[in-house]
Amino acid sequence: MEQINIVSVSDNQYAEYMAVMIQSILMNRKDKSFMSFYIIDCGIQKDNLDILSNVVEAHHCEINFIRSDYSKCKDFQVHGHISHAAYVKLQMPSLLHDLNKIIYLDGDLIVLDDLAKLWSCDVKNAALCAAGNPKTKPSSYINVPADKKVFNSGVMIIHLDRWREEKIEEKTLNYLKENSHKLKFHDQAAFNAVLYDRWSSLEAKWNVQSAFYNVKNLNTIYSESEIISALQNPSIVHFTSNSKPWQFRNGHPYKKKFIEYYKEVFGRKPEYRDVNLISFLKRVKEEIEYL
Repeated sequence: MEQINIVSVSDNQYAEYMAVMIQSILMNRKDKSFMSFYIIDCGIQKDNLDILSNVVEAHHCEINFIRSDYSKCKDFQVHGHISHAAYVKLQMPSLLHDLNKIIYLDGDLIVLDDLAKLWSCDVKNAALCAAGNPKTKPSSYINVPADKKVFNSGVMIIHLDRWREEKIEEKTLNYLKENSHKLKFHDQAAFNAVLYDRWSSLEAKWNVQSAFYNVKNLNTIYSESEIISALQNPSIVHFTSNSKPWQFRNGHPYKKKFIEYYKEVFGRKPEYRDVNLISFLKRVKEEIEYL
């Protein structure tokens, strides 16, 4: 049976939510294919390392921690819910030197389908497969031609050998050294600037982003019918806004599903740290927007 390699990056702040993401993957494994998880560790504390290990080992799979630091990324711009850990994914070719094909996943998502299906997608000659990013125009990025579409870097199938051959790690880091102070989209800006003509598209259902719920005027590679189909039957739900399902303010339709997986890991609901009137009003507003 072929091994499926799944890679993610986390600091300690996101580690418990990554455990929920991994639990969702393993609970939706249909053929019991062997999965090997590679966690690029950007400062995860021991208690959270133990939680991650326990989740994976309970399903008889394998977990590997690859220690990293921010030395190459410490000067890159961050803001909002983005930390320097987001940039570490650019270093995957050198950090994962024994791997070729991988599935990369951000930690703020849940998987509702068997990842063996995603693993079987044909990358062909592209450097990666990813889903189109909604609402974002190429003009929002530096060095992306106006006639190109842009992708979201939170779910990717990658052939790392091609990245090594084409020196993609070096190119993206150099791009950030020159442009980080001008960028809004962080690591995603670097991926798109370097790989705008080297990616192929995934079905929308493999990365259902929060903006998909505003079906009109999405400015993405997908038709309206494809977006509606993905919303009705998502394979991966990606909580892409700065409002996350572990917050009281969040009104996402799949928040309840996230909490179900959270309870599978921790035996309880998340402890909200933002219970106040402003968060309540934001939650009501979000729930209305998602209708």
